[in-house]
Amino acid sequence: MYQLCQTHLSENGVLAVNLFQQERFYADQVKTIQAAFAPVYLCPLNVGNTVVLVTNSPPLQLSETLERIQGLQNDHQFVFPLSETAVQVKIGSQLIECIPQLDQAKVLVDIALRIKVRTIQLGEKATGNRQ
Repeated sequence: MYQLCQTHLSENGVLAVNLFQQERFYADQVKTIQAAFAPVYLCPLNVGNTVVLVTNSPPLQLSETLERIQGLQNDHQFVFPLSETAVQVKIGSQLIECIPQLDQAKVLVDIALRIKVRTIQLGEKATGNRQ
């Protein structure tokens, strides 16, 4: 699913995914997103959720990110402290800090799609035809 998102997302686009930290496959979900996008930005929230942000553009330097965030805060006057939340964002090697089991996580795959592809491949071998 995230591979499909990655191919359709413009360079300036951003995909935001809300994940529940207590979910059994939380680390696997993050690992799956990492398989499609680099970099992956995690914003763990105190309410048990993590907002995952990804883009196809090159990573921003922290100073540029904070400058853009301050511009957003000034333009939109958010009632929550966007700048304070933004400095808690994790990227790259920092992801292990908030998800220690990430290095053992597995990339999730769509089993139904894999079965369909395998069935087609087996059918091709049996008949000698390529579809």
